[in-house]
Amino acid sequence: MPLNFRLYLPEEWVNDPERCRKAGVPEDAIQYMPIWQIALDLIDEAGRWQLVDQIVNADAAYGRVTEFREGLGERGLEYVVAVDSDHIGCWLGEVPATPRPYRGRGRPSTRPHYGDHRPLSTLQVAQSLPKEAWQQVTWDQGCKGHLRSRFAAVRVHRAHSYQAGAPPRTEEWLLIEWPEGELKPTDYWLSNLRADTPLERLVRLAKMRRHTEQDYQQLKEELGLDHFEGRSWLGWNRHVTLVMIAFPFLLQERLRGQKGGTLVSFP
Repeated sequence: MPLNFRLYLPEEWVNDPERCRKAGVPEDAIQYMPIWQIALDLIDEAGRWQLVDQIVNADAAYGRVTEFREGLGERGLEYVVAVDSDHIGCWLGEVPATPRPYRGRGRPSTRPHYGDHRPLSTLQVAQSLPKEAWQQVTWDQGCKGHLRSRFAAVRVHRAHSYQAGAPPRTEEWLLIEWPEGELKPTDYWLSNLRADTPLERLVRLAKMRRHTEQDYQQLKEELGLDHFEGRSWLGWNRHVTLVMIAFPFLLQERLRGQKGGTLVSFP
């Protein structure tokens, strides 16, 4: 269910106050924010509405950003987010960090020293796993039958900024999808769910993005989310608000027509 939208202002807009004024952008909204920061702000806003915390799901545009993942962790939120095959460095197994050698001058350094060790990319982690690490998992029912593929999940420590002496990150899950017959894995996710989380649950949560994308497609194609051609801040906000109102109405009508369907109650 769409709860909120916020318009992303590129830096060229933020650096052109006259352009923003003509479009009616409020002064307090004229500031550049990357999309991952906008997402955290919207999550904070939803938290102030006293909604129950949910597991956060995001594609790699957000998942690859360390600040986004750590921002979720600081908020006490669990996540399963997509990442790239070569963007995230991981320590597999014991982290090769030792105290930095003391040279006899000044205070001893407290930063860890990794020597000549280098972290693995997510692709290298996948390629290093034994055959028995991979399992066939069915996660949903599609229009052409069950949706299933081959997955592996392994505990890793992310190696972000290890070159600068950053300490190893908290251990978390790296989930990998490598379908039979493919030359290399197709998808990767990072998750801070508990260490005893079953593989099937990790897969189902990761694949929830499919439902989000389907809803987003419906918002655009059937309700005109991306059809707005106006030039004003207020007009855009009115447009997306009407789209958000229309979506639950259509959902309720669809459920009304299903055999044994349950109606949704909207205050």
